[in-house]
Amino acid sequence: MTRRNRRYAALYRSLTLVMEAGVAAALALLAAGLVMNVFSGGVAAAVMTAGILVLLGTPALAVLVAVVFFAILRDRWCLAASLVIFAVLAASLVLALRL
Repeated sequence: MTRRNRRYAALYRSLTLVMEAGVAAALALLAAGLVMNVFSGGVAAAVMTAGILVLLGTPALAVLVAVVFFAILRDRWCLAASLVIFAVLAASLVLALRL
């Protein structure tokens, strides 16, 4: 395996880790919020909202990880595509917050 292929394999592992950790954290928050809602209900909505925000932010974090890796690899085409994707995600967030 060449050095470049090892780096792409490291990128794949990193992206997988980010996505799995994000989904696991969101699932834990949503489950905790559901349990809290059954027993107390006070802070449950905030915990569940945090879970949804973590779930929504996970792909954006994965794109940022890809941007860093492609910058390190000096892969200009993939870096440009990742930056465009991140710009679309950022613009979507800005537009959603304005509404």
